[in-house]
Amino acid sequence: LTVTPMLFIVHTNRKFMREKHQLISVLENFTLEAAECRLESDREFVLSAIAAWYGSAKAFEDYVRGTLRKELLGMSATDLPLSYALMIALGPMGVALDVLLSFVRGGAPLPAVVSELVGSAMGWVLFWVLLCIKVMWWLCDRFAAPRSSKLLDYLMSLAIFLVFFIFFFAGAVISDLLYTTTLWGAVGFAGLTLLLVVLAYGKGWPCKPRL
Repeated sequence: LTVTPMLFIVHTNRKFMREKHQLISVLENFTLEAAECRLESDREFVLSAIAAWYGSAKAFEDYVRGTLRKELLGMSATDLPLSYALMIALGPMGVALDVLLSFVRGGAPLPAVVSELVGSAMGWVLFWVLLCIKVMWWLCDRFAAPRSSKLLDYLMSLAIFLVFFIFFFAGAVISDLLYTTTLWGAVGFAGLTLLLVVLAYGKGWPCKPRL
């Protein structure tokens, strides 16, 4: 139940990314003739300003279709900033720290406390959740295009959510098996997930969306 709101986030995120891809597609065939202004005087002012800045209307159109579009395409990779993902992960991390505090106040042995901190709080709740968010973001970008009907579009969002949930739950199972068995298992899991986070967020994942 705690991850159920992600379903609505997935569907909304797909819509935002769809608009981004549509904008990039429209720029490929951009023409000033298709641009509209409410007042003719506004149109004349804009055209004169474009001529002054770019030399001619054709030069501006070439800039929009070429340089500007390429810049936007370069930004279309799934480059969710780590700082944004960390903000999303703060909620679950607060719960994990609360559990850790209960271990300390309950007089749990030091190895058990350290294992809980490293394997569960850091390895799963922080690092693994960051990976889950990245995967979800990538899938939303990859499958942003609308389906042939609203029902199929909702089902696509549901499918992405289910992938996110399975990935999230798999991390919980792996983490539980490792950190409850040995401290070194907790350290190994946390180290591996940290490495994956560095690889995932250190460089945006390229994505060719289906328009």
